[in-house]
Amino acid sequence: MIDVPLTNLPRAERTAEPFRMPPLVQASASLSPIEKSLLGHFLLLTQPRIVVEVGVYRAVTTRFLIDTLSLNSISARVVGFDLPEVVAQLRDEHPDVARWEQEGRLELVAGELPESLRDWVNRAQPCVDLALVDARHDFPSVIWELRLLWRCLAPHGVILGHDYAPEFDGVRYAFDYFARKNGAMILPLVGQSEAIETRSTLIAMRPSIYEKTFRGWLHHRWQGMKADLVRSPWTCGLWGRVFRPLLRGGKQS
Repeated sequence: MIDVPLTNLPRAERTAEPFRMPPLVQASASLSPIEKSLLGHFLLLTQPRIVVEVGVYRAVTTRFLIDTLSLNSISARVVGFDLPEVVAQLRDEHPDVARWEQEGRLELVAGELPESLRDWVNRAQPCVDLALVDARHDFPSVIWELRLLWRCLAPHGVILGHDYAPEFDGVRYAFDYFARKNGAMILPLVGQSEAIETRSTLIAMRPSIYEKTFRGWLHHRWQGMKADLVRSPWTCGLWGRVFRPLLRGGKQS
């Protein structure tokens, strides 16, 4: 195979520069490599200005977010939430955290969740493009975080949840319950593999992107009823032999 430089290809065959991601490495108590890949592609899809990370812990995912945004020239700010002692330790022991904060790429909010998230939402009145919920894994905490984030989620925004898995039933129940109550669209990005590197327990949730109207419902239901009538084993023969020729003026196809 001969490699042809992109600049030598016809304009119609040229492709944009590929999406770039940092190394997809496994880290303790963090997203798996495949989950990081999925997260990176959601960054590409949403082209965010504000990314919320609920549960920063050791800032492993935070680094991935900031590096991916930087590699793809996406100007966005990551707002991370965790306990005061976790945030203080990060600032003391993680030299990049202070630099990210100084550069305006990261804002750390210290406090008890979900109260700290509530106070930030009320104060900043943000428009959140992408959020990752990965802090406490009980139903009351997750449902409150979803309610708060939903209030300020952009129309194209997405909320991702981590650990949508049997061992964290509170997370699963919170996402399923919230989606059902609010008409949200959800997609569990759950893999079947038992290997850590290829296992995913992410779930994606977003507002419905299509406006549902009575006129549209009536139109599609009518079209479906007609199709069901024509395809029914009881009526298809009658339709083909009698009604279709009548509608075509007696002409056979």
